[in-house]
Amino acid sequence: MEPEHVWHRPDVDMKYLCFFLISMLLLSCSRQKRAETLFRGIQSDDYISESFHEVAVSAGKNITIHAGEFNSEGYCLMHELFDTVIAVRLETTEESLVGVVDKVIVVDSCMYVLDKFKTKSVKRFTLEGKYLNVIGQYGEGPEMQREVTDFCISENEVLILDQFQSKIFIYTLDGILKDIRQLPFSCIQLHRFSTNNYVFFGINAFNYHFPEILNYSLWQTDSCFKVNNRLAYNEKEKYQNILERNSLASFSDTLYYKKTWSDTIFSISPEGEMKYEYIIDLNGKAVPQELIRKGNENIWPREIEEGKYVIIDTYAITSDYIYASCVLKNLNYHLFYHIASKKTIMRPLLLNSINSIFPFTRPIVGATEQYLVGAIDAASIYDSFHERTEQEWLEKKGYCKGKVTNIGDNLIPFCKDLKMDDNPIILLYYFKK
Repeated sequence: MEPEHVWHRPDVDMKYLCFFLISMLLLSCSRQKRAETLFRGIQSDDYISESFHEVAVSAGKNITIHAGEFNSEGYCLMHELFDTVIAVRLETTEESLVGVVDKVIVVDSCMYVLDKFKTKSVKRFTLEGKYLNVIGQYGEGPEMQREVTDFCISENEVLILDQFQSKIFIYTLDGILKDIRQLPFSCIQLHRFSTNNYVFFGINAFNYHFPEILNYSLWQTDSCFKVNNRLAYNEKEKYQNILERNSLASFSDTLYYKKTWSDTIFSISPEGEMKYEYIIDLNGKAVPQELIRKGNENIWPREIEEGKYVIIDTYAITSDYIYASCVLKNLNYHLFYHIASKKTIMRPLLLNSINSIFPFTRPIVGATEQYLVGAIDAASIYDSFHERTEQEWLEKKGYCKGKVTNIGDNLIPFCKDLKMDDNPIILLYYFKK
C-alpha cells in the first residue's frame, strides 16, 4: 500500500529575503561605528605572530557536483533518501525555553541548541529532549552576553562568541563560566581546533584598526589571539557585506568555509591549509561576484528575484552525503549528493513518506556523520495533527527502514498533549546507508 504524503512546498519570499539582506547591510554599518569605539587603542602589531603569513588555496578533493535541471514540478519521496526521521520534543519549562533554533551541535548524546534572539543563550538537552542546563546569560553585567553571535564546542568546553562586546565566554558543558577573553578584532563566527588554535570569520569592514586582516574573511590565531595566518582575500570596500548562515561550519570533524553566495566549499586544516573540496555546478546560474560589488545594491535584488541566479543559502556535510539548499526565484531546491556513488538528487519538494506529519525543514541547523538536524515550531505540528482524528492517523501508513509501518502508533502519543507554545521540535533525518 502506497503511503499518503503531506505536501510541504518550499516557497521562498524573495522580497523578504532581499529585505533581510539589505537590513544586514544597514546593521553592518552601525556595527562598524561601534567597532571604532571598541578597539580604540588596539595596536595590531601586538597581535601579529612571528610566523604570520598568507595562505594560498591548494587542491583538495576538488569534486564537481552537477546540480542538474531546476525542475519546479519535481519531487522526491523521503524514504528514498532517509531510513527514518526521529522527532525530539524539547522539554518545555520556564528555564528551558527556546525561541527560534539557529544552530544545533550534537556531542556525546547531548544537543546544544543556540537561540540567538529570544533567550540569547545556548541550551543543553539530551537526545531524548530532557533539559539539562543553560550555557550563557543575557544581560548588562560583566559576566553576561549582550549578543550570542555564534558558539562552538572544543575539548569539553563551550565557547560563546559575543560580537557586540568582541568577547569569547568559555563555559564547562554544565554551564559554569570558566573564562572571558577579550578579542582585539571583530568577528562573526569562530572555531577552535585546540586551546592554542582558533579560526575566525569576519567582515573586513569591521576591522579598520587591524590592517593586516582588513582585506581577509578568515584568520587563524593562537590562544593569545596573535594572528598566525590569513585566508580568503576579500578586498575592502569593493564588495557588499552580505552574511550567510554558515559561512564557517564544522561537519564530521572537518572545518569548511563557503564565501557568500559562492558555489565553492573549501576545507581548512588545523595546520592552516585551505583546499578546494566541492564545487556545485549550477548550470550557469551561480551568482557572479561582480554582481555584489558596491554600487549594485539596486541591481542584484531584482536579478535574483527574476530568477537569473541561484543562491546557495546553507549547506551540510555528513559521512555519506552533501546537502545544499538552493534558492531559485521563489522556490527552494534541496540538493543531495551521494559521495560514494557520485549521484545527485535535486528537487523542490521532499514528500515525507516516512511519517507524513514532519516536513523536511529549512534551514538545516546542524549535522552529524549519520544525519541532518532540522527544527520546526510546535504550533505547526499541533495544527497538522489536529486536522485528523486519532483513528485517521492509525489508518495511515509510512516507511521506516524500508518497511511499511503504522504511523499513528508512535505519532499519537507524541502529539496528543503537544501545546502550541511548546519548545520547538528537533528533527533528525537519518540517511540510508
